[in-house]
Formats: sequence, structure tokens, C-alpha cells
Amino acid sequence: MSAGVLSDFDRLFNLLQEPTFVLGPDGSIVRANPAGEKLLGGAAPDALLASVADPLHLRRLIATASGMGSPIPGAIVVGPDGERARLKVRAARFGGDGPRPAVLLQVFPGESEFAVLTRKVRELNDEIRQRRAAEVALAAALRSSRSMLNELHHSVRNTTQMLLAMLADARRAAGGATAEDVLTVLRRRVLGLAAAQQLLYRSDRMNSVAARALLQNVLSGLREELGSVRVRLDVSDVELSNEVAVPVALLAAELAAAAGRAISVAGEGTLVIGLRSRAGGYELSVGCHGLPGRDLVDHGLDVRAVKGLVLQMGGVLAASEGPEYVISFHDMHSKGALP
Repeated sequence: MSAGVLSDFDRLFNLLQEPTFVLGPDGSIVRANPAGEKLLGGAAPDALLASVADPLHLRRLIATASGMGSPIPGAIVVGPDGERARLKVRAARFGGDGPRPAVLLQVFPGESEFAVLTRKVRELNDEIRQRRAAEVALAAALRSSRSMLNELHHSVRNTTQMLLAMLADARRAAGGATAEDVLTVLRRRVLGLAAAQQLLYRSDRMNSVAARALLQNVLSGLREELGSVRVRLDVSDVELSNEVAVPVALLAAELAAAAGRAISVAGEGTLVIGLRSRAGGYELSVGCHGLPGRDLVDHGLDVRAVKGLVLQMGGVLAASEGPEYVISFHDMHSKGALP
């Protein structure tokens, strides 16, 4: 070869991305391009041959290629036992038409047809498993959505029934009370409903609310009625199902409004609202601390409405000195303490 041609070959040889070697007639590596040197990892030039599992097979391939006019494909297995890799190769005669010309050998990462098929089957099985898992998750999410929708419908239906009942009570009471008093009671009860419904709609679970947030909502709605009355909230970190959240909100609003009026009249005392978990259930308490001997009935407490709500939630009502009203109840749908 001329110097110019050799220079062109050198540039092309070094630009090849595949590991490429010039092999002598005896199979030794005469030259390697940068990709071939990287494959050898700085080892001796004969490292490739030394790592071939079947050197005789490679020598036969070299001998065959040296006598052919076109490149021929082949394969070699390299590496120690347990870590062997199958590489595809392509060999071509190089360096003239002498009796023992050199051979140009290119190496390509390769797999056997069986290995390729096995890998494709494995990938297909993985995809099928992923799709089945996605279908199962989707079906579970659909069932959960349906369950939550049923809970929501059930809650709205119960709330509507309670609202109609309260309107009927207000109409019956209108004969002996001023319209303003009736509207005030009705507004308070609607606010109690709204306090629970707002949290139920905002909750991620849609079927339970945090007790503390519920009672804070109730007190926020009573701000106008309570005025400057001191309030203390003593609530455990528990959640209530929507089965009892609405009655609890209505009871808290009714009792807190009466207690607030008693404190305003006396000019002293503190409104205390508590909700604590007890063995097997919960306990809602509303009272006036610092006003012994008072009766909330004298300050507009609708005892009949309170008893009706307690009965609806299957609870027990008790009154004590303070004055304080305590409602014990169970919540079969609640998970108890917040996570």
C-alpha cells in the first residue's frame, strides 16, 4: 500500500465503532483499533485469543476467511466458565493475495437465536404481568369509587331527611316563639349540617372526618351567637364516620349555643367542648365550667331535639353539674385514631 492509502486506512480503521483486529496468519493480534483496545482492557494483544473457549474454532474461522474473497460471519465464546459471553464476529481477508494473508476480524455483542427468543418471551411475560396488575388495581379502584359514591349518596339522603325533620320541628315551634328565634335555631342547625358536609366532601377518604376539624367548623359557624364567650376545645385525635359526624355536629352546635347563652347572661364561665375515645366508643361533652347549678334548658336548649339526635346515633345522654351534658356513643364505621 502507498503511504496515502495506508493513512486513509488508518483513519478508517480507528473510526470503526466495533472492536476490530488485524490477525496474523498464526491468529495472533497484530493490531487493534481503539474499540478493540478497550475490549482488551489494556491486556496483552493475545488476551482475546487466550479467552476464547474454543481456540480451534477461531483458527478454522481465520483460515477460512483468509481464503475467501468476501467477509464471512461467525461466532466465538469468550470468558471463564460461568461468565462466558457469546460474541458475533465477521472475518475478511486482509493484506493481499499471498499464500497466508492476514485477516481483519470485527467483534459484535451477540446472542444466540434461542437466547433472543428466550429474552423476548421473558419481556412479553413481564408485560402481561404488568397489564394484569394494572387491571387488578383498576378494578379495585373502581370498587372503591363505587363504595365511596354509595357512602356519599347515603350521607346526603340522611342529611336531607334530618333537614326536613328539623324544618318540621321549627314550624311546630313557631306558634310560641318569635320568627327571629325560630330562624336562629334553624340557621344554627343548618350550620351544624354544613360543618360536617364540608369536611366530608373535602376529605380524601370521603367517608370519615377528623373530630377536631369537625368541632372547629361548628364553633366557626357559631361565632356570631357566641360573641366574646371563652371557648376551650378538648378533643382527641380521632376520626368519625359520616354516620355519626352529622349528629355530633348538630349536638355540639345545639348544646354549645345554649351554654354560650348561659355564660353571656352570667358574665362568667368557659364553654368547654370535648370529644374523647372511650373503651368501645366515644364521649362528646359540652358544658359551662364555672357556672354550677345552672340548667341549659333555661337558656333555650331544645331537649327534645337533643334526645332525638342521641337516639338516632344509638347513644346515651347524661347531664351533670357544671352544667355539662355528656353523650356516649359507638361508631361502628370509624377506624378510630388518625394515622
